[in-house]
Amino acid sequence: MKPLIKDLDNEIISREYLECLTKAVIENNMSKEAMDRALNDASFLKYMSASSAIAHWNFFEENFRVYCLSPKNDNLLMWSHYADKHHGICLEFETNNIVFGSAWMVEYHDEYPYHSWRSDYDPIRLALTKATCWKYEEEYRILPKTNKADEKQQQSFFVDECNKLVFPRQALKSIIIGCKANYDEIKGFIYELRPDLSVRKVLMQHHHYGLDIK
Repeated sequence: MKPLIKDLDNEIISREYLECLTKAVIENNMSKEAMDRALNDASFLKYMSASSAIAHWNFFEENFRVYCLSPKNDNLLMWSHYADKHHGICLEFETNNIVFGSAWMVEYHDEYPYHSWRSDYDPIRLALTKATCWKYEEEYRILPKTNKADEKQQQSFFVDECNKLVFPRQALKSIIIGCKANYDEIKGFIYELRPDLSVRKVLMQHHHYGLDIK
């Protein structure tokens, strides 16, 4: 989703953007005459505002990936949505490592997020916002770098050439198999690769709408 941009007719938004743009043109050694002309051209300001916000988002899409997590492993809806209607698996990770310990908490709002021009604004927040109706997921997100990101980006973890998250082997704590999955087949496959892993199974509760992990 491309970021929304608030109208520059708003006095506060306009002032924030002008401060941002002024700093940019000074850093690029634009002459005072050219800078004054640009900053007083309403159509130019509107164009630059939209272009700059989209450029920020394109930079994020090129340099980062998004991996979604939740502390809830027994939610009926999530097993239906993300695990092939209970036929799939859930990976359980330890958080005492730099990769999963650095996950960001998602914020839930009724309105779309807007790009801000404040100097203290972190555009990465745009990737950490979802609609309020998803709040039950209690989602966290990891934002690892691709091989296109430069060393200036703070995160020290990456994805590989196939966009798979690189994490410590010991970070994978256990695998939970869905209640409608072929437990024996999946367990056998897991133990061929990782006999050290704990494998658990989801069971439907008999008298309530709920799941138990055994």
